[in-house]
Amino acid sequence: MRPRSILLLIGTVLNCSLIFAQNTWTQKTSFPGINRDDAVGFSIGGFGYAGTGMDVGFSLTKDFWKYDPVLDSWSQVADFGGSPRQYCSEFVINGLGYVLTGIDNGGVYQNDMWAYEPTTNSWSAKANLPADGRSAAVAFAINGKGYAGTGKTSATYLNDFWQYDPVLDSWTLMLPFSGAPRYVASAFVIGNKGYIGTGKDTSNQLLQDFWEYDAVNDNWIQKNDFPGTARHYSDGFSINQFGYIGAGLDDNNEYKNDFYAYNQYSDSWTPAASLPTVSRKGACCFVINNKAYFGTGIDSANNRLSDWWEYDTMVGNEEVLNDITYSIFPNPVNDKFTISSSNKIDEIKIYNSSGKIIYCNKPVSNRIEIGLINFSRGLSLTELTISGVRYSEKIIAR
Repeated sequence: MRPRSILLLIGTVLNCSLIFAQNTWTQKTSFPGINRDDAVGFSIGGFGYAGTGMDVGFSLTKDFWKYDPVLDSWSQVADFGGSPRQYCSEFVINGLGYVLTGIDNGGVYQNDMWAYEPTTNSWSAKANLPADGRSAAVAFAINGKGYAGTGKTSATYLNDFWQYDPVLDSWTLMLPFSGAPRYVASAFVIGNKGYIGTGKDTSNQLLQDFWEYDAVNDNWIQKNDFPGTARHYSDGFSINQFGYIGAGLDDNNEYKNDFYAYNQYSDSWTPAASLPTVSRKGACCFVINNKAYFGTGIDSANNRLSDWWEYDTMVGNEEVLNDITYSIFPNPVNDKFTISSSNKIDEIKIYNSSGKIIYCNKPVSNRIEIGLINFSRGLSLTELTISGVRYSEKIIAR
């Protein structure tokens, strides 16, 4: 979704119906590290982070890089805290990026986890996953808890599923994933539901099945299959109430560039814009301000890649929303501003330019006034969760 600062300056309230807008890919500045596949990526406070993976010399890496979408530029940050590896998993909770598991240069399957703190540019060791080390697991965060599961070890494929509590720094075994054990599946989150699909099972069969995880009730529900060809090494991400899966390698050993969008309300899939460049598997992606960023990977000629692309769901002035209206006024802000919504606001988080949370509140109504006492002057990012859907807006404090 494009920033709406001009509209918000005059206090305009958006009112869009549930539509699927046209969508576009735009090439951005290439990833500056060595070309690679099977890297991991996440976003915190308006910036993206990418690292690890296998490079062109077949060496595993641990370097990490920060992407600024406003400047379309990359800068190197602290190396990943664990050993060099590929096939890691990740999630983000309260401004920290967690990277876990994977396989190292010695072929050892890992179960460790490390947290990245953007404000100090440092990694710290967290509680190991109390299960077999694994590669190509799925992971995501819902309501302040991390979830991880599936993947493969040296001996078997897995379907166990675990919840991580960052306050206690501890893991709890949850109901196993209801689909077949698998690895290199795709996953994303919409609201408070997690979704897992595609991948490869124990008989080397590629998969199209698709499952919803209800974190509140700890149960799984099978949904309509992914509509593209069965595949693995694909990528998943979500923008507002739509989830996306695309790219990867299919049953015919064909490298893919197609993408499909999932609507959780109708349990239906719609074709999205294909990546307008070389097809690939093992790419890396993250979402910033309702735009997806996607790149690296390996193509059918075994070339490891470094190109980087931005995916935008907007065309003209139409945007994908679900009949929710909200406003932030005034913007820029002098001393205080008001957030109001047509629906109850579940949560408000505000990040400073370093990605640190400087304000967090769960209002009891659909309107709240916020003062700037604890804010530094300049640009901040406001993240709203309304009826289970997350929206991001930039605000300027003068």
